[in-house]
Amino acid sequence: MATEQKFCPKCGAEITDPKARNCSNCGVKIKKPLYKKWWFWVIIGLVVVIIIGAGSGDSEDVTDTSTSIVTTDNTSTTKDNTSTTTNSSNSTSSNVYNVGETLTANGVKITFQSCEEWTGYDYYLGPKDGYKVIRAYFVIENASNTDRTVGSYDFDCYADGVAVDSYYYGDDTLTPIQTISAGRKVQGYIYFEVPSNASDIEIEYETSFWTDKKAIFKVVL
Repeated sequence: MATEQKFCPKCGAEITDPKARNCSNCGVKIKKPLYKKWWFWVIIGLVVVIIIGAGSGDSEDVTDTSTSIVTTDNTSTTKDNTSTTTNSSNSTSSNVYNVGETLTANGVKITFQSCEEWTGYDYYLGPKDGYKVIRAYFVIENASNTDRTVGSYDFDCYADGVAVDSYYYGDDTLTPIQTISAGRKVQGYIYFEVPSNASDIEIEYETSFWTDKKAIFKVVL
């Protein structure tokens, strides 16, 4: 194989020693081309892995832009960004879900089973002054054919449009982050501290990382 010729980037003199760090003519430092640096190929490899992984994922992850709900009276509805068709009288918006309804998004089914104010805490672990603890019970099923990562960290809560803090001392809590296999389920409560006089409490769930599409579970106490 022919030896690659190198020339000084400053004075143009030929670099005869392939290991030289400086030009023998003007002394300027000789830099390796990016493609000869080990970290360059590590970055290229990571980019290739990410591209391949994104292309080989479930088609439902990126192409399914609709969500559906199943109500307790065995009626169902398909919801998308443009229209809503429903047989349930208490479904008011294409992304709002009430107790007894099931959100389906990206191969995961999330059933909103119940919500209530909770007072079972210890005296020393109660909410701060002027606040109360509410909890909602969810059953989450992996309806896809690959593993899914879910948990209580996927949910946020807003009281009258203002973000509130999670409460961490409840019973039977949903695991913060958990990977579940295809066809498996996890379930548990999610707790939040909300103002005692809050009139509009919503639990928000991001249905798609790619589109930032949100679903809202209405808390009615």
